[in-house]
Amino acid sequence: MRKQLIILITVLLAVFLAIGCTSTDTEDQPTTEENITGAEEEITGAEEEITGAEEDIEENITDVEDEMMENDSMDEEDMVEEENDTMDEEEMMDNETMGEGETIVTITGDGFEPFDTQITVGDTITWMNDDSMAHTVVDDEGVFNSGDIEPGESYSYTFDEAGTYTYTAGEDETFEAMITVVTSDDENMSENTSGDVVVVPVD
Repeated sequence: MRKQLIILITVLLAVFLAIGCTSTDTEDQPTTEENITGAEEEITGAEEEITGAEEDIEENITDVEDEMMENDSMDEEDMVEEENDTMDEEEMMDNETMGEGETIVTITGDGFEPFDTQITVGDTITWMNDDSMAHTVVDDEGVFNSGDIEPGESYSYTFDEAGTYTYTAGEDETFEAMITVVTSDDENMSENTSGDVVVVPVD
């Protein structure tokens, strides 16, 4: 009987121990899951921070690229403006100093300016059409004939013989002008009726 009682007590102790271990495992399990969840949240937070940092870097790179493109565009515009300014200056210089022996006569809606020009043998006359319609420059003796000079275009002729050349606009004989060509030995170089000297002597 005593032996049976000891066995019963042993069995009961074993049952209580088994129940206690199960209870402990059950209580520990939520703690482990909470730790895992917390770690996952920390990882997620770190990933969000990394993503935010990457977005900031991309925005900064985009801003820098935009600024570089704007600077390049401004530099190109400045270069174009400088080139245009240089071309304008060169064009002005060319118009002011067309070169020795070259004289400019402008064709306007009112006629030739100047209408009386004196040059030296070997000099060149260039007619610039500053009117809104085409004009023709033809001398009375048929020495030169420009054909149609469109607006903004020009025609040049070099005079190799001394003499007086009267010319018109071809289609409008009221547009009449005169060119006097003298030799380089002639010291009596005249002025046109407007008072402006249009002769460019040849050295």
